[in-house]
Amino acid sequence: MGLCPKPQPRYFCEASPVTLGYNLTMKVKIKLFATLRKFGPEEQVMELPEGATVEDAIQRIDIPGNLPLLKIVNGEHRPPRHLLKEGDELALFPPIAGGGEGAPIGVLSESCRKDHLLMPG
Repeated sequence: MGLCPKPQPRYFCEASPVTLGYNLTMKVKIKLFATLRKFGPEEQVMELPEGATVEDAIQRIDIPGNLPLLKIVNGEHRPPRHLLKEGDELALFPPIAGGGEGAPIGVLSESCRKDHLLMPG
């Protein structure tokens, strides 16, 4: 007995995409700003599995988990568990204006809505 209990078209089988011979992935543009550039190129396109989160992308870059980050997806502040989609742009910033717990974080960047100051809410 294989992964599917009876012969079915492959796309109805509940096995993972990898076991079926294809892989569901998506491409996300990653931008690193300021001191984060030491973890990789300023801009890169990363291939991630569908269903990947902001946190998954950060782990793939090998940015230490204890480093506070401002996470912007398509110009909007997002939490680590936010699901990414094909073509999303994830911009990562180190703390600005002190960086301590509870300190306000502001970002001014062309990739994150021109001429707007973003403040996490």
